[in-house]
Amino acid sequence: MVCHVLLVETANGLVLIDSGFGSKDCGDPGRRVRPSRYLIRPVLNSAEAAGNQIEQLGFRREDVRHIVITHFDGDHIGGISDFPDAQIHVTAAEWFGATRSPSRAESSRYRSALWAHGAKLVEHTPDGEKWRGFGAAKELDEVSPGIVLISLPGHTRGHACVAVDAGHRWVVHCGDAYFSPRHDRRDRAHAAGAGRI
Repeated sequence: MVCHVLLVETANGLVLIDSGFGSKDCGDPGRRVRPSRYLIRPVLNSAEAAGNQIEQLGFRREDVRHIVITHFDGDHIGGISDFPDAQIHVTAAEWFGATRSPSRAESSRYRSALWAHGAKLVEHTPDGEKWRGFGAAKELDEVSPGIVLISLPGHTRGHACVAVDAGHRWVVHCGDAYFSPRHDRRDRAHAAGAGRI
């Protein structure tokens, strides 16, 4: 597998941060993973899919009530179809780029087959308050207290990271975030044009 996922036990059930590749990706990589399988060369082993690993821990897939997604690349959302009853939480900007107004690059990047099973998507706009040095974040209290969606555009237009309060420290799942001066300049210019700096 390429993507790491994070499983959080809460009073509201299990919360998965990203889903990695799923069992359907392993069974039909030609349709679901498509050409990127030649670029990133993932090991598509269904035993490593999050759904199967959760069952190996003694839970049921239905115990996963929420999945918080950092971005819509297939190695981060391919497994959401393994959890058809879970609510899928994503930034509104990411969902917009994937479905409503994709750029040419986004049209080739995102694959609607990954959410075509009727995913229960919940859009969030983490553009409000500053949080612990981050410019924009949204606490996901409806998911569970102590889970925060933090806007980190760059890798994709709606990319986010997810912070989880582990009691004695915060754990931050960064998805595919990385620093790039090019992205920083572009994002600042975009925000300035929108009057949001």
